Amino acid sequence: MQEAVGQMVEQFADPYACLRELVQNALDAETSRIDVGFSAHREGRDTAALAISVRDDGQGMSLDVVERCLLVLFRSSKDGDRRKIGKFGVGFFSVFALKPQAVTVETGTGPNHDAVKLSLAPDFSYEIIAAPPRRGTVVTLQLALPTASLRGVVEQSLASLKRWCPHVDVALVARVEGVDADTDGERTLNTPFSYEHPVQVEGLDADGNQHVLALEAAGGAAFYNRGILLYETHESLVGSTYWKVNASGLHHTVSRDGVRRDATFERVVAHARQYARSALKPRAELAFEQYARRCVEARRREGRDVEAARTLRKIALVAAQGSLALNPDALAWPLTDPVAALGGDGCTARFKRSWLGDAPLASDGPNLLTGLVAAEGVAVIDLMAAGVEGQSALTELYFSAFGDKAQRVTARYTAATRAEAAPPGSPRAALREAVASLLKQVEVAGVAWVLWSGRDAERLSAPMPGPIEAPSVLLPDKGRGGLKGQWLWVWAEHPSVLGAERLASEALWLAALALAKQLLLDADALDARRDHALQQWAILGDHTP
Repeated sequence: MQEAVGQMVEQFADPYACLRELVQNALDAETSRIDVGFSAHREGRDTAALAISVRDDGQGMSLDVVERCLLVLFRSSKDGDRRKIGKFGVGFFSVFALKPQAVTVETGTGPNHDAVKLSLAPDFSYEIIAAPPRRGTVVTLQLALPTASLRGVVEQSLASLKRWCPHVDVALVARVEGVDADTDGERTLNTPFSYEHPVQVEGLDADGNQHVLALEAAGGAAFYNRGILLYETHESLVGSTYWKVNASGLHHTVSRDGVRRDATFERVVAHARQYARSALKPRAELAFEQYARRCVEARRREGRDVEAARTLRKIALVAAQGSLALNPDALAWPLTDPVAALGGDGCTARFKRSWLGDAPLASDGPNLLTGLVAAEGVAVIDLMAAGVEGQSALTELYFSAFGDKAQRVTARYTAATRAEAAPPGSPRAALREAVASLLKQVEVAGVAWVLWSGRDAERLSAPMPGPIEAPSVLLPDKGRGGLKGQWLWVWAEHPSVLGAERLASEALWLAALALAKQLLLDADALDARRDHALQQWAILGDHTP
């Protein structure tokens, strides 16, 4: 038996998980509460004794059960009872993973029955004696430790209980004494069955099992029975969700490295998948709007809502694909700028694909062009609402939602801003005046020097009905054609303009003539008559200031 027990003890990767086994036994005994005690005292300058006890007020065990089940490996008094968590008769011996000097079990079934006290040595030899009547069980481990490691052992024990027994359905209370002022005291270790996540749903299935589903692209699942963690995995069993389930019919495998995948398991998974579709998807669609609005509001305050940006990214990562793909028509997208015609708070808007002639435009954040477009009543989706980290997720979602009609604002519109004025007397100023004089000879009303952004940002010029009045304007698409009476807006930083400026310091009118011809060619308006008029004025015109 000693060899078999030793092999079973070695299966526990976390030696402190033996406390889970004792808590599990207490729950199976139908206790009303569980008290875990840590009592320490110094035995010398460098050594200490620590007693760890797990006490319950459950059904307890008779002498027969102790001898026939507890002390026999692979035999359990719980066989055939689906309400019980432990099934294999190996959990109790896991206490030897902590290498105790001694283990005692004091147990009884009630005030009218004899109780027993079981003492076990490290070699698994044991002694059983009669004890005063009691109801319930207390298991105590006696450990000898270096004083320096005492606090660490207690903290690791508490951490293991919180990991493995976080949601047990009775009070789980730990009491520590004799360690130090920071560690000593009483604390409740269990919490309600829940999960901290901004996009989640909680509920019961038809069998009364508890489910918590949170939107997570990486997926994952955790299986509990009566609040004890049986198994946790990164496997995506319910799509792009982290799923927690607390089900009385679930059980761990013999080796404690998995959950038994039986009919109960399959039924629980089916419930979770249906709940994800019916409850988590609508919650995610609402959350998309909620966090998109928060991101936009923060940006307009010249700040950043880190939590909102992180959550919006999480939703966008899973929204375009898989069983939890969100309905694009139900999403309220973040906007770069408010659009008066859409009403609301101007932070988000919905765009139904069924009635869209063209999909809403998109941009990597607000800029001059998006502001101008919005002022004209055109909404632009903000692909940078979730920050740099979330840009790719929102971009993928946008293009997958609107397909071939999806388009960036820079593909449809161009903005122009007034270029900086040239210093008086400079070659640049002289060139601009000369070009304007030449073009007046061919009925062009005037020349405006601008900077483009957006669509056709490399264009040299565009005919417009008047000068650029404001620092910025929206330039709609304009066809090439007649220039008579029009103004010509010219990109001040175009390579042709910069080349003419370099020539202007040596041959002003030659540079102006070359640039004027280039502008007419660009507008498809250079004919023999205009070419002759330009050359005549450049050579013979009155060019005195």
